[in-house]
Amino acid sequence: MALLSNLDIVNIVDAFPYLEADTKPVGEFSTLYTLLSADSLGTFTQGYIHAPVLEALLRVPVMIRGEITVDEIHRTVLAFTDSTEADRTARIRQTFDHIIGEKEFQGLKKFKGEPSPVFARDNVSIHYSVDRSVTEFLGVMRWGVHMTAYVLDESAPYGMKIWIPRRAATKSYPNMLDNAVAGGIVTGEDPLDGIIREAVEEASLPESLARERIRYAGIVTYIHVGDVLEGCTAGMVHPECHRIFDIELPSDFTPIPREGEVADYQLYTVPEVQAQLASGRFKPNCGLIMLEFFIRHGIVTPENEPNFEEIRRRLHRDLPFPGPHRSVMNE
Repeated sequence: MALLSNLDIVNIVDAFPYLEADTKPVGEFSTLYTLLSADSLGTFTQGYIHAPVLEALLRVPVMIRGEITVDEIHRTVLAFTDSTEADRTARIRQTFDHIIGEKEFQGLKKFKGEPSPVFARDNVSIHYSVDRSVTEFLGVMRWGVHMTAYVLDESAPYGMKIWIPRRAATKSYPNMLDNAVAGGIVTGEDPLDGIIREAVEEASLPESLARERIRYAGIVTYIHVGDVLEGCTAGMVHPECHRIFDIELPSDFTPIPREGEVADYQLYTVPEVQAQLASGRFKPNCGLIMLEFFIRHGIVTPENEPNFEEIRRRLHRDLPFPGPHRSVMNE
């Protein structure tokens, strides 16, 4: 296999086409519908859904799913318009509970039990929550946290080494390389609390060490297209926002896998990580997070990366969906 460039790594993850203002998706995405929500100011965009998902929604009895308004000319779908967040959340759950019972989609067999927030127009309030297993079918935002762990080492290139986990053979992307700690954020969870929880659960970091040393480093946003390899339904649209954290660990501390997520941790030099990225050994979105770490730490620069500006821009894609990322992007 040919080696991947840094731009290749971005292209694999940020795979949804970039659209001009007020234009519709084209090519293989031309059949998408835009999922809308409604408030006192009108309607606003929440996600992109495929025609088979809309057809499945419409087959659900109206007393379960509520009224759904489809505009075939503009290819929009207005759904889940109950008056309160709790009612909207309950409506979506009972709708997809019915869809699961009807075995409509091979990739949707049960709920994960992880409520994911879908935000209101103000980018702060929760409009409704959906189980994480449902996000890909509605094409709504997914939220996560990722952390890179490193140790300072004056003898190493760039003065550091990086702790890299290898995913367990039983997980999606088996035996591929990952970020030190990563996970999803559920409704109402603070991202810092989320990454600390994951650090304790996945890498056996003492909570006191995590709280003392973890540093927030910004966000990464992109629109991924689902791949069956990651346990998704092929072609589904995944707009994602990940809060990024770094932690400098003591040189005498070794992360220890817990809960079966990770097979082992190895300490890599920066050139070794770059070689693994180029070889395609990283889980794709984790490779993207690693690339962002290298940019922030002055390892990937305009002087050594000809596509630097495009890469940096696409690591922080402007997403047309509400949520706290909007305020960060506008800072």
